[in-house]
Amino acid sequence: MQDRGEFEWDEHNEDHIAGHDVDSDEAEEAATDSNAVFRRRGKDRFGNPRYLCLGKTESGRILFLVVDLKPGRRWRVGSAREAVPHERKEYRKRSK
Repeated sequence: MQDRGEFEWDEHNEDHIAGHDVDSDEAEEAATDSNAVFRRRGKDRFGNPRYLCLGKTESGRILFLVVDLKPGRRWRVGSAREAVPHERKEYRKRSK
């Protein structure tokens, strides 16, 4: 994501990604990775654009995220988890 904007966190989305062994700092690192791969994937329930993202953290983990773009350039991470093998392969291929 070129324009980082701000991230929106609350107990709900932080607890959800924690269940996948990801914390908010890691999710932000992956989403702002200069080589991150984004694909538009519809809208959230409020009509905001939704993106699927593959990005790498500073520690080298490749994560899969679902991110909604809220008004005011606020990014809300709805889900984040470790990328599965085919997603890691896609990240490596597309981020060259």
